[in-house]
Amino acid sequence: MSEQNSYQRWRWIPNALTILRILLLPVIFWLHQQGQHMAAVVTFVIAGFSDFFDGRLARHFNWKTQLGAVLDPVADKLLVLFLLPLVWDQAVLLPWLGVLIFLRYLVQLSVFPVLMMWLKRPFKVKPIFPSKLATAVAFAIIALGLLGSFEVLRPVLRWLLEPLAFLGILLEIYVLVTFLPRYWAIIQGRHDTFE
Repeated sequence: MSEQNSYQRWRWIPNALTILRILLLPVIFWLHQQGQHMAAVVTFVIAGFSDFFDGRLARHFNWKTQLGAVLDPVADKLLVLFLLPLVWDQAVLLPWLGVLIFLRYLVQLSVFPVLMMWLKRPFKVKPIFPSKLATAVAFAIIALGLLGSFEVLRPVLRWLLEPLAFLGILLEIYVLVTFLPRYWAIIQGRHDTFE
């Protein structure tokens, strides 16, 4: 058996890491609500690393699957949608960022019922850098916001959160504005890839 073939038996790992990220979501939420703030931060960091490693492993060992390509961005969106409201009272711009994220994710998640169930149109997902950066910024804001539960860190973190939230707003607008024409083109059958 070749070395490449021996790696194939582990091809389930990236999808398992993505599923782990989804399963950690209620754990983070519960820990935060119980006042276990450091445990919430550590669990969130583990979830963030799972996002890094699932894609890295899938690309490196060619373990990419259609399920993984769809599940990974859904897991990221669920994490941001459910955890951002926990921290948005810590900076003035965060609620505005939250509204934009909710709007973009609502449009992006509509792809599944519209394209997969209704139109039965195949599509691929290849996120471009601004979309990945928008997710990374949202993750950083959540991590800093969770750390903001520690009163001693709040003044410094508020100083960091405002510019990050402003960057996040710009990125969310850009991604939404570029996503909508591509979505329409895929509905019309002129493209097959979300970027």
